[in-house]
Amino acid sequence: MKVDQNTSKKGFIIVLTFQSVIALAWTVLTKWIVIGQRKDGPARGTRAATASAGSYTSPAYHGFSSGRMLGPLAGSAYYVWYLRAMGANIGRNCAIYPGGRTGLMTEPDLVQLGDNVALDDCSVVAHINLRGKFALSSLKIGDGCVMRSGSRLLSGASMEDSSMLCEHMLLPSGDASAGLLGHLMNQNHGRC
Repeated sequence: MKVDQNTSKKGFIIVLTFQSVIALAWTVLTKWIVIGQRKDGPARGTRAATASAGSYTSPAYHGFSSGRMLGPLAGSAYYVWYLRAMGANIGRNCAIYPGGRTGLMTEPDLVQLGDNVALDDCSVVAHINLRGKFALSSLKIGDGCVMRSGSRLLSGASMEDSSMLCEHMLLPSGDASAGLLGHLMNQNHGRC
């Protein structure tokens, strides 16, 4: 039996797409069944072990070898839909990882993004582990905020409206960025 090469390619694309959708659905479903809605505060026992991005996310983050499944979705509405399904509160007109490299957002259900937010290849981490004491704390990123490549927002920190974290900047736990840097950027022709 002779198989047409174009038919074979189309079949492969359909099967691969179906597998990706199933793996992403599995990730979302197991997150809600195993972990549920995360809340601020200390985490103990098995909840602490599963509260951060654990093995349930492996299909989405490590699926299909080094190609990953979320990478091709980065910067699109599909990635925003995925994060919303994982519990993130995301405003309108947001660009999340538009450069194609997915950053780190370990607890999307503790993250609140305002309107017109741009997140490049950055880390938004809502947990902290100090000497074995694991705690979760919500993160807020206001309207018009920008996080550039390599920047990091830690547990409990917040970014006020129109603020920016430039490349490789860190906003420690509990601190707030008031937006002064964002206003300086306008005077500096958009450069850090």
